[in-house]
Amino acid sequence: MNKIKHNKKRNVYFLFEALIRFILKGILKEDKDSCLKAKKILLKNFKNGSLLKQEKDIYESFIKFSSDNEEDRRKVLEECKSLYRSMDRNQLFLEQSRLLEDINKELTKDVYSEYVPNYKLIASLNQVFNNKVMPNVRVILENNIIRDNFNIEENKENNCDKFTFKVFINKFNEVYSTKLLKEQKMLIAYYIRSTKENSTELKSFIYDEMERLEETLHGSFKKQEIECDDDLKIGLKKVVEIFNEIKTKPMDDKLLLDILKIQSLAAELES
Repeated sequence: MNKIKHNKKRNVYFLFEALIRFILKGILKEDKDSCLKAKKILLKNFKNGSLLKQEKDIYESFIKFSSDNEEDRRKVLEECKSLYRSMDRNQLFLEQSRLLEDINKELTKDVYSEYVPNYKLIASLNQVFNNKVMPNVRVILENNIIRDNFNIEENKENNCDKFTFKVFINKFNEVYSTKLLKEQKMLIAYYIRSTKENSTELKSFIYDEMERLEETLHGSFKKQEIECDDDLKIGLKKVVEIFNEIKTKPMDDKLLLDILKIQSLAAELES
């Protein structure tokens, strides 16, 4: 099948994910101005009740649906198509245009060049939802979408959606009252840059960082204030248990958040 043209500037889910990664990179560069502008654009355009949020949620409901049953996935896809096509297309186009206007006015064109995981799936869904292709091509696209969902867990490796909103947006609201540690910034930077095909740097950094954290955690048991406090010892033992578990897990959003938390704890123990 020939490559199908896809206008990613009109793909709301792509724009949402691209803005998320733009914010992440801005935090790492300590570019507060760009981060705050991007955050305002997200909150303004994806607010509750907007068609942009409704459209994003439709994409998300399929992308995050997990099932080994092909029939179930096909049913969910059909429901998503029905919901998408029930939206007011003229109003949706206006909201998309306002979002693009905000991005072009407040940010740089780098937003459109952001790497977004699951891009092939997102682009295919856009073609199917908008009914922009011939029936025979649409059937092939839908079959590819269903088949690719077998590997959806692997594709989640770079998805920072939940992590971004729960951690980074909260940091905006707190006006950066607590700064990320140097090692946390490095971990996030490697995580953002890594792909399924190119994760050597991330794995190497995590290996070295886990060794450092393990040494810090075990060394903390010898500190007098912990030896004399049973509650602290129990709490630290639980952290060590969690740490031992995550050493064997593949890298994903939850693991990233767990390591960041342990990095913060290690810094406190060393202070």
